[in-house]
Amino acid sequence: GGQVGSGQKVSKGLGGSSSLAIGTPEVGVCNFNALHALLHGILEQLHIGEAQKTVGEVENEFIKPQTPTSPVQEEEGGGSTGRSPSRSPRTGENGRAVSLFHQLEEKVARLQTAMESLSQLPSAPELLARSQAADQVPLRRFSTSS
Repeated sequence: GGQVGSGQKVSKGLGGSSSLAIGTPEVGVCNFNALHALLHGILEQLHIGEAQKTVGEVENEFIKPQTPTSPVQEEEGGGSTGRSPSRSPRTGENGRAVSLFHQLEEKVARLQTAMESLSQLPSAPELLARSQAADQVPLRRFSTSS
């Protein structure tokens, strides 16, 4: 449990904080505010808050700030070229690299737009009904004699 100390701070055990961060209010849910507080608590407890970490190229792509790209840039070859995004990161309008997460987000948005367009097309049963209705319309015969 937590105890109220001086200065309106609440003290919680790290174990309770971990339960609050992950799995509350239900299993599979992450409370990012509680997780943030938990991680800061661990860093303070271990006195490693100022420690440095070397970040690899792929990992760095995931933590870069998101910068949106323009649709024109996407059509001019910013799309999938078969190369790994970590070796050839796309850049946004301000020249900064777009994170892998943001690239995935853009692809999902394009797929959603495509799916919405496809869902407006007639279904197979509708096409079949239309073709059967067209077959029942009598055809006028044209004669070549006068």
